[in-house]
Amino acid sequence: MLGKARAFVSAAEEDFGIAIVEAQAAGCPVIAYGQGGALETVIPGVTGLHFADQTVQGLTAAVQEFERRQSIFQVDDLVQNAQKYRKERFRSEFQKFVMGE
Repeated sequence: MLGKARAFVSAAEEDFGIAIVEAQAAGCPVIAYGQGGALETVIPGVTGLHFADQTVQGLTAAVQEFERRQSIFQVDDLVQNAQKYRKERFRSEFQKFVMGE
């Protein structure tokens, strides 16, 4: 379903926001409140957009900006960004950290 959506909207501040990453993995750009984990997982202009004001007006402006710019988002960029958060990569990086590599 997400792969067919024009965008995924996340208006909440979350520590990480797995749904944001899942949307990107499905090739769906994200419109996210620009706080918390969205600042790390959404690359503005590449995998989605951030909005600064957690208000109806702030979200409306972000959706309107997305409508103007939606053709810039490429599925390959979205999927590639989501791959950074794969379980296998996390395990590998964590193991390297623990082992002092």
